[in-house]
Amino acid sequence: MESKNIKLRIFTSQHRLYMQMLIDLREKIGWCNEDSLGDEVYIAPFILTCAAALECTLNDKIIYHFTSEDGTKNDLSAGFLSMNLKGKLSNIVSILTDGKFTINKEHKTYQALVELIRLRNRLVHNSSDFEECDAVVITEPEGNVHIKIPDEVNDKLEDYTFGIKRPIGRFQDALEDMFEQFFNIYDKEEFTHNKLIVLSKNA
Repeated sequence: MESKNIKLRIFTSQHRLYMQMLIDLREKIGWCNEDSLGDEVYIAPFILTCAAALECTLNDKIIYHFTSEDGTKNDLSAGFLSMNLKGKLSNIVSILTDGKFTINKEHKTYQALVELIRLRNRLVHNSSDFEECDAVVITEPEGNVHIKIPDEVNDKLEDYTFGIKRPIGRFQDALEDMFEQFFNIYDKEEFTHNKLIVLSKNA
């Protein structure tokens, strides 16, 4: 048997790993229908993983679009990759279709992904501050003194949800919808437009 060494260029598509991680995580937690109120410790990690899946997807699509068959990257890719996450989301359709189509910013999928980005930014750039609240100084019969902090303040300090409302699986659903409505079909000859992807006014 003969063998010979060859060189291959393989696009690693890291976004696929994040997408599978989301499916596995959601299944493990049991958030298929998200009726239960438990498992709050997973809310922040799920949001951050979902946002990472979104950004990695957008980055992968930009890199692939602006790289020629011989592996040369177009200078434009660096500019688009340096955009913030919302900028990438808002412009990805126009970038990949050379301005022929754009994303419908009124569509629920786009709105959900924008909310995901907002929550991701809130979690990643979270910071503490001083907060005034009414408290009660209690003196016990034996003379011990302690301060009672209101229950709502204590609840806030122990809230793993960081105030994020359920259901959060909708963010993964929106990302999956972006694949179905655009990423998986935009380069097919028969693709025209749909409710999420609309004709550009300049086209």
